[in-house]
Amino acid sequence: MGLTHNDGYIWSYAGSNATPTPDGDTYLYPHTQVDAQVSYWIPRGHGLQALVSMLNLNNEVFGFYNGSERYPIQREYYGRTVSVGLRWTLSPEPK
Repeated sequence: MGLTHNDGYIWSYAGSNATPTPDGDTYLYPHTQVDAQVSYWIPRGHGLQALVSMLNLNNEVFGFYNGSERYPIQREYYGRTVSVGLRWTLSPEPK
């Protein structure tokens, strides 16, 4: 399980006259994302392991705004991502 947080921060400067208007500095919205991964050694699977990886479980939005959060520029909606797979290794499963 993993938790990643990036607080809101400045992406680019508009110049010395920057004000909290649509012409102001560009900022990123705060972003907190929850990810998880699970693996399972298959009994008598001769080195076979099942994996499930899940990204952005909380469906966090990513985006930019100018000067103030009242002036959004871009919002990106990625949704959740789930990957399922098998891993085979030459070594036997751990005891």
